[in-house]
Amino acid sequence: MNKTFFKSILFVGLAACMLSCKDDNSPLDGGNTPQGVNVEFDYSQAKLGKSVNSSATLNGSSDVDWTIEVEEGDFFSVEPMSGKAGDFTLTVTATKANTFAEKQYSKFIFNASGRKYPITVIHLEDDIRLEVSGPADNIFTFATDGGTSTFNVTANTEWIVKTKNAEDWIHFDETNVGKIGENMEVKVSVDPNPFAKVREGKFEVRVPESTSNEYTVTQDPAPLKYTIKDKNTDLTTDGLTELGGGGDTRTITLNANADWKIEAGTNSEWLTFEPSEGVASLEPVEVKVIAEPNSDMDTEGGRSGKFTVTFGEGSTVTINVQQNKGEMPTDAKNLKELEAALEGENNNALNWSSEPDYTKWTGVKFEGSNLAELNLSGKGLKGYIPASISQFTSLRVLDLSNNELVATPDLPDIKYGNESLSGGVTFKPAVPVSLIDLTNLEVLKLSGNNIKGVFPSDLVAHPHYFDWNAMENIYPQKGDNADISYTYGSGVKYNTTTQGDPSKWQLRLTSTGILRVMYYQMGGESWTSTKYEATTPEWLDKEIYFTGGTKGTSTEYGKGTDNPLIFGVWGVGGSKDITGQSFNLMGIGGINNLKGQLPLEVLFNQGFEQIWQGAGKLEGQVHPLAIQRLKYIQVSYSPDLKMDVADILHNLHPQVKKLELKNNMGLYGTVTGEVPGSLAQEPKTWGGIFEGCTNVILPN
Repeated sequence: MNKTFFKSILFVGLAACMLSCKDDNSPLDGGNTPQGVNVEFDYSQAKLGKSVNSSATLNGSSDVDWTIEVEEGDFFSVEPMSGKAGDFTLTVTATKANTFAEKQYSKFIFNASGRKYPITVIHLEDDIRLEVSGPADNIFTFATDGGTSTFNVTANTEWIVKTKNAEDWIHFDETNVGKIGENMEVKVSVDPNPFAKVREGKFEVRVPESTSNEYTVTQDPAPLKYTIKDKNTDLTTDGLTELGGGGDTRTITLNANADWKIEAGTNSEWLTFEPSEGVASLEPVEVKVIAEPNSDMDTEGGRSGKFTVTFGEGSTVTINVQQNKGEMPTDAKNLKELEAALEGENNNALNWSSEPDYTKWTGVKFEGSNLAELNLSGKGLKGYIPASISQFTSLRVLDLSNNELVATPDLPDIKYGNESLSGGVTFKPAVPVSLIDLTNLEVLKLSGNNIKGVFPSDLVAHPHYFDWNAMENIYPQKGDNADISYTYGSGVKYNTTTQGDPSKWQLRLTSTGILRVMYYQMGGESWTSTKYEATTPEWLDKEIYFTGGTKGTSTEYGKGTDNPLIFGVWGVGGSKDITGQSFNLMGIGGINNLKGQLPLEVLFNQGFEQIWQGAGKLEGQVHPLAIQRLKYIQVSYSPDLKMDVADILHNLHPQVKKLELKNNMGLYGTVTGEVPGSLAQEPKTWGGIFEGCTNVILPN
């Protein structure tokens, strides 16, 4: 009898039972007792144990004679099977053991004067039994060609067999997997082993969330097989030949059914490999054989070498290598052509023309045939940065700092993007825009030269711009005070008579460039505006000519007297920027999702007067020189803006019109002095200005 049926009978019967039932496990399913009939049971012992002959007694009384009805072949018997009116005791006895890991349910009928009472009997479950007749050491061993082995499972509950690491070369006969029974045969088979190494896997026979048996499968290796080719040439017989003397990279294919490792032979350290080791595979693997430039440019026939491929446990094969005599690689030839442009009047600054061995050239580092580093700091260069330097696409380091370089002449004009401007307005960059093609350039240093003019805004989009630390390594030139350091927490006023003022530096960004720095550093891809949808701003692709005027509403650049709202750039004015044409960026505001630290590049603008944060989150510190220029400050709800209020208050603009720093839990320190009398907008009290700044101490 299943559990659902039992519960239904039990519920219906007990609902009408004349007895007081003790719990939901009662075996008594009573009914409406006929008038004049009274049957009572003591059902406190309702369950049979799992073993044969386990028993339970039921005590009761009846006002009428009674009989017992038991289904033939059930797992229990009842004694006595009948009785007279009065008290009685029934003994229910298990006639066989319950070998299953689940309870067994059945019933018998107590028949009193034609009224039948079903009584449920529960046979408790056996302990989970899972017995596997596998090998004594729990290891199944197979030959290289694969095969099949068997084992037997005895279980009194459902079970599964599965691989531990999902090995796809081990298989099972699904016919008998998971069935309850005695000595159920299971077949485990493996595919042929294609690899020249012993392979090992694991599987388990398991009762879910209970006991398990784990087994190991091992299989003998296949014979070693490999090919090493340069296209269609078999290197094991013909060797690797005709490597370029100026450095060469040859891609070979290695197909091996064993793990492998490649090492350069004795006196062949000029060979390297990518990758130098790998695992057994049924597919060919590409390996780059990199030969350094051969410095010997005289010996005919070049130089010879070798490399060794070791397979598995030690089988090796040696490949002969031949490289042509040394020659100047293309990067070296092209670099030599830039010597005069970099030297300028100082034609002895570099030895690239006088030294025949290019590996000994001043400040040059090659990797193979590729120029990787150009370190020419302080070499007395008096020329300029040639635009063709962008052809060295492997260049990682370009250090031209502390020389006498000037702006690059004859570079193409950069045009402002405003189509409405009469005749267009253009300017010349001081540095080649093509430097952006050096995508691997991790270090760029140009500071300490005589480069005057515009640093191209396009270079802000370079993938390593923020690695360059441009405010230190690029923009400051000779005669500029490059010291813009400030000790945060000192509470002193930043003094531009003794420290640097980037708005006076000779090499700077345009207003568009400053906006681009902000965009890339402060989460611009997520910016939205309360007025405009989040689309890619036009100034990310081309320079924008900012018209004069105050906060405006025009949606077309360069038209009308108002400045257009450009993603929160809602005011321009003041002095012109480095181009001498476009007005300086004046302020930002109303930008949702503005986040991060305000970049130091904003210090290029003397007219940067306003920050209306919107729903952004400023972080870190705002440079005190930027604070000195801000007449309107509204920055609230920025818990990661961590500054001493003394750094802010001692650097405030003397005519600050708006000051609101509410709910900035990262601000700290003690407020002193009077509220600025120049405040034209609320709040005008320290309590209002620093409302919710829990770490700021206000004056009494």
